[in-house]
Amino acid sequence: MILIGKFSRVHGVKGLIKLISYCSKISSIKSYKNFYIDELTPIEINFVGKNKSNFICVVNQIKSREEIKQFEEKKVFIKKDDLPQLKEDEFYFFELENMQVELNKKIIGKILSVNNHGAGDYFEVKKKNGNVFCVPNNKEHVKLINLDDKIIFLNELYYTDEI
Repeated sequence: MILIGKFSRVHGVKGLIKLISYCSKISSIKSYKNFYIDELTPIEINFVGKNKSNFICVVNQIKSREEIKQFEEKKVFIKKDDLPQLKEDEFYFFELENMQVELNKKIIGKILSVNNHGAGDYFEVKKKNGNVFCVPNNKEHVKLINLDDKIIFLNELYYTDEI
């Protein structure tokens, strides 16, 4: 299951609730059809409006403020199979997290997280000694991403100090 959002607070008195989207394009959450809470329980979400960066939703056709409160702070998931197919050399962040990082034929650490600072994606790499360093996700710094073997190969020209 893939975490794509979270309910926040009840909105008004007619059983509406706010939903925070974790999708990179916030409105992408509306394109999914099958939602789950607690990673197992299917729910129906109808998007009825927007408030700042949150969506206003009806869940399971609930119309009572008291009844909708059970969903406050609940995480919203979809199945991995419901994600759109990516082009070659495109990856979802969750696929890259915890992958081994190899440099000069040695495993030096693993990917802690994948982030975007506006100018591009970068990996936070935790070395075996506990130190953390960042790697821009571009062709100069990353030679190859092997999803099957869960290994990312770095360009030794940029990371000789990290061995």
